[in-house]
Amino acid sequence: MEVKKLVRETGVIVVACILLGAAVNFSLVRRFFAGEFREAYIDREKYAGLRFITLAEAGDLFARGLAVFIDSRMRGDFVSGHIPGALSLPLDEVKDPADVGERLKQGPLSLSAEKTLVVYCEGEDCQTSVALAKLIHGQGFRDIRVLMGGWAEWRAAGLPVEESP
Repeated sequence: MEVKKLVRETGVIVVACILLGAAVNFSLVRRFFAGEFREAYIDREKYAGLRFITLAEAGDLFARGLAVFIDSRMRGDFVSGHIPGALSLPLDEVKDPADVGERLKQGPLSLSAEKTLVVYCEGEDCQTSVALAKLIHGQGFRDIRVLMGGWAEWRAAGLPVEESP
């Protein structure tokens, strides 16, 4: 009898924990079931060459001039401040994925598909950098990195900042 009682009480505690956790995090649970986080994941086979990097890795690439930084935030945010030399490519302005390839491969940039690109957005909760990185990958670029902490972490770390005139 003692074992049955212990198993039953353990089950009640587990169920209570699950319900309490779901209640406390209701907004996140709702967003998960709405599919909001699906775009944040990267299928390694489908998106080979696309990976997340830390602030230290991004800072090193910046200091050594080994990458082109791409800001996926809205243009107004870019104007108020961005990583020096970054290209503004707001995800909300992309109407056709081919537009991304044209902007990167033609014009004054003329980037080759082998160039290392670092895409960033506002911060950790922002998903525009991941979505834009996937679009860029679809245009033939293969060395794409997403700065996990984004602009917020870059600025908080006191790294170089450029403001548009």
